[in-house]
Amino acid sequence: MDKILLVDDEVYILKALERLLRRAGFNVFTAETAEQALQLLAITPCQVVISDYRMPDMNGGTLLKQINKHYPNVVCMILSGYADFNAVIDLLNAGVAYRFLQKPWDDPQLISEVESAFKKYKANRAEHIRTQFLISSPEPLLEVNSNGVVLRSNFAAQQILQLSAVELNGAHLAQIFNDLASEKLEDFLCSALPLLVANRKSQDFEFVVQKADQDVKLIKIQLLDELPPIVANTVNLPMVLNQSQLIQEIDNLLYSDDVFAVVSIQIRDFNLMADIIGIHEAEGVFETVADAFLKGIEQHGRLAYLANEQFILLFPKVASESELHAKILKFINLVDGRQLINGKMIQLGFTVAYAMAPEDGLSGKAILNNVLLTSRLSSKGRVDFFMRYSASLTANRKHHLQLSEALYHAIEREELSLVFQPKWDIASNSIIGAEVLLRWFSKEFGSVSPAVFIPIAEQDGQIIELGNWVLKRSLQYLATWQKQGQQLLPLAVNMSALQLAKAEFLMDTVNLLRQNGLNAELLQLEITESAVMDNLEMNAKKLTLLKNAGFSLAIDDFGTGYSSLAYLTRLPVDTLKVDRSLITDLDGNLSTQTMLQNIIRMAHDLKQTVVVEGVETAEQLAILANLNCDQVQGFLLSKPLNEADYLALITANSLANLKGENA
Repeated sequence: MDKILLVDDEVYILKALERLLRRAGFNVFTAETAEQALQLLAITPCQVVISDYRMPDMNGGTLLKQINKHYPNVVCMILSGYADFNAVIDLLNAGVAYRFLQKPWDDPQLISEVESAFKKYKANRAEHIRTQFLISSPEPLLEVNSNGVVLRSNFAAQQILQLSAVELNGAHLAQIFNDLASEKLEDFLCSALPLLVANRKSQDFEFVVQKADQDVKLIKIQLLDELPPIVANTVNLPMVLNQSQLIQEIDNLLYSDDVFAVVSIQIRDFNLMADIIGIHEAEGVFETVADAFLKGIEQHGRLAYLANEQFILLFPKVASESELHAKILKFINLVDGRQLINGKMIQLGFTVAYAMAPEDGLSGKAILNNVLLTSRLSSKGRVDFFMRYSASLTANRKHHLQLSEALYHAIEREELSLVFQPKWDIASNSIIGAEVLLRWFSKEFGSVSPAVFIPIAEQDGQIIELGNWVLKRSLQYLATWQKQGQQLLPLAVNMSALQLAKAEFLMDTVNLLRQNGLNAELLQLEITESAVMDNLEMNAKKLTLLKNAGFSLAIDDFGTGYSSLAYLTRLPVDTLKVDRSLITDLDGNLSTQTMLQNIIRMAHDLKQTVVVEGVETAEQLAILANLNCDQVQGFLLSKPLNEADYLALITANSLANLKGENA
């Protein structure tokens, strides 16, 4: 439900506005002071704020500036007497205030303005999401309106197109890509085509929609491999179909009642092969494959070439899938997979995908798109596996996009929560803190596993916003416990590489501590081993700044990436967290025990604490104790707990240890 916050020091005005807006279907929150409003916004995201201007301590103008600074997507309005209009003009001009509403108000007009504010919020939010994509994605992205005009571009797109932001932004796609037909572009922008190929300076680019809003789309552009001479010669041969001819041929076959197949066979890692053996030698390999396929297709069907080392075979009158598999295998066997080039043995691999018509599509365009989609999805799969198009593939991709979109709104919909995974000190058998874990219960999709939504967040750009929310919420928990007189133990919070890369991350985190009246030693920041190694030099400097500010630092998931302690000497970390995957066979494998013993010994030499995750058996715990491991996490000792259960466990553990000392 749309949430609106009303701020006014006159209670009777708050009550009147609250009744009006609740009847109109809004979820209304109220605050009598600016300070109360800021406290409420910290725990309850509201999309729209209406504030009086004249209030004690902090006036509405100062409040709205604070809200705009910390919650830039929130749409703020001033509701005050006309005498305050001149004071509000600067807020309106700066974009801090969206509207000035005059007291006394007209009920229908006020509701209309509030509805307009929520539309404004949704537009702001959509733009913010696209901005996160543009900032976070390493893929070349263009933001394009429904008319095909480029609104924004990221650096990767500017590089691949060799155009500056000034040259790109404001240009029509047809100006950038010289062969872009208006009809195809229109079909693509209205989602009738899932992908589009366009040419610029003799190079082919593939367009795929990354994110679609009502009037704006984010388009990922991918440079298709430049065709070597043999390819250009091949695709110009009369017996080789181009894309348009292939679609027409499929449409013709659909008029018959026969079952037929459309097969994609793509050479894997052609660019890598060219780097290893040389481009001319790679062209020779391609020529061998193309020649074999040309000869093999005679009397059996038709051959097309679509660039990017991707052949399409068209087999009419296929009796069964087993017969088709035999035909595909026969074609692949026409090429000797092992190629000796300049003394280097090259093993050719192929990605194979296919569709059976008419079952897998009702038009040539749809069938070809389905085959190409399947080929892209299977490009990293097994070499010896032939993947058939399935509607579930499209559904899975659609589900990914739907999850990504929902994840952007999870905070404002209050769908996120935190749980606490206790950390135990082995020597004292006491709880010494907890790792904070994020949970998402979507109103649309139900409970979504972190193993699903965290990779989506890292790929699509939500990880910064989620990480900031987890950090802020964790500190709010600590501040609340401190006020309640609870025993305070440090919390470990994961930070992403993107958060760490932000110039303002350190200052924002320090300010959050100050706002909550907490010391830095109550917060441990964890970053994964692989994230650190992405840019070791820069991350080492960033971590040093955090360390100097008093934060405890941990390397998370050690053992899943580089698994080397050598780089740890260059990082100011306090804790090494060993991933659960390293202890799965701990109680039955002497080599695993020896490896862990060496890790623990070397970490201790570097004055680092060792935490082992995923401890599930008493045997594992006993072995880790003998290996001098410091701390453990895992289901043996406790599953992740909600706030109440975590605090109860701390209390019970403290009482048990106290009784043990007095015994």
